[in-house]
Amino acid sequence: MRMTEENKRAQTRRIAEGAAAAFREGGFDAVNIDAVMARSGLTRGAFYAHFATKQALLETVARDCHPLLDKLRAREGEPMAGARRILRDYLDPAHLDAVRTGCTFAALSGDIARAPADVRSAFEAAWSEVLGELARGTDRAPEDFAAPLALATGAIGAAAALESGAAQATLLNGAWDALDAMLPPAT
Repeated sequence: MRMTEENKRAQTRRIAEGAAAAFREGGFDAVNIDAVMARSGLTRGAFYAHFATKQALLETVARDCHPLLDKLRAREGEPMAGARRILRDYLDPAHLDAVRTGCTFAALSGDIARAPADVRSAFEAAWSEVLGELARGTDRAPEDFAAPLALATGAIGAAAALESGAAQATLLNGAWDALDAMLPPAT
C-alpha cells in the first residue's frame, strides 16, 4: 500500500520529534539512527524513506522542532505579558530538567555550532522566528530580543552544567532578573 503525502509528512514529523527529544537528551553524536527510530516507534528502514542522512535529520530538527517557539506562537492575550510568563517559566529552577531536555536552542546549540552550514542556517531561521514572536505586539525590532533570548537559552545550558541545585537556582533567578530588565513591560 502506498503512503499518502499527508501520512508521509506526519511520519517525517514523528521521526523529527523523536530525534529532537533524543538529541536534546543525549547529544547528536551519542544518538544513533536506531535510537531515533525506536524513539519514534518506527523501524530503521523507514528512516531512509524520509531522510538521506542523520545530518539531514538534524537540519530538520534545527529548523522545525522548537517547543519554545511553539509556546510563543500559541500564547493568547497581550503578547508581551504572555512572552514574559513563558520566559519566567522557562527560567524557573523547578523546570530546569524539563527545559534542558525540551529546548532545542538550549540543548543543541553546541552540536549545531559544529554542524555544516545548512544545519546552522536552519537553526538561524528558527532563531529568527523566535525573535519575531518575542517582538510581536511590541514597538521593538526582532533583533532587540537577540540578547534576551541568548541570555535565557545560555542560562539553561550553564545551569544544567552546575551540580548544586542552589547554584542552579541562583543562576536561573539571576538570569530572570537580568532578562526582566531587558524586556518591554507587559501592558
